Amino acid sequence: VKGGGSGEQQAAKPSPATIFVSIPSYRDSESQWTVRDLFEKAAHPDRVFVGICWQTHPTEDSHCFIEPPPLPDHVRTKTINWTHATGPCYARYLAQQLYDGEEYYLSIDSHMRFVPNWDITLINLYNLCLEHSPKPIITGYPAGYELLQAPAKTTTVTATTATTTTHHNTTPAPDTSSLPLSPIDTTPSLFPPYKLVADAYPPFLCVDQFHPSDGMLRLTGKAITR
Repeated sequence: VKGGGSGEQQAAKPSPATIFVSIPSYRDSESQWTVRDLFEKAAHPDRVFVGICWQTHPTEDSHCFIEPPPLPDHVRTKTINWTHATGPCYARYLAQQLYDGEEYYLSIDSHMRFVPNWDITLINLYNLCLEHSPKPIITGYPAGYELLQAPAKTTTVTATTATTTTHHNTTPAPDTSSLPLSPIDTTPSLFPPYKLVADAYPPFLCVDQFHPSDGMLRLTGKAITR
């Protein structure tokens, strides 16, 4: 599934109660660590499938593919030359084409970190939302993380981490005992050290306005203070 070339790569068919994770990546060396972290932190990595739209330079972005994914058969890719990139919306569209009927759909950024058992936590939270809506959508602006050292050929970045508070986790987890678990590749990696941003007031995305110049909806971030 190494995305240095062109075109698509397909992976194994999903089993019941699977999660599809959609990732658009524009020349982002953090993407490889995002994929590794999401598999390593999942309670049931065998039911997680990833679709990545790589937007890369064919020779200059080799540092974006140092770390192979822990479950290669669970990663599908679509690669385009970076000069053909037209923004994150088009990249998300291309990544969405890699969806293959999984039960749950998670759309994230290319630079994320996860809490342990994030898959079970999100499913439990989804089940809680079903008490109020037949088709709930969970969304949020995750807390940030900071790299403690600059990755190769890039500068230090501030990115986001997929976190969900566990005190909401009151619904029993779905029975996944029948799902076979694939062993995670535990080969020592060069996982870049990072720390979570200590922010007591996380941001919340809100509707701002339909901009008069193009009629497009604008969003704005506000801090939650209580």
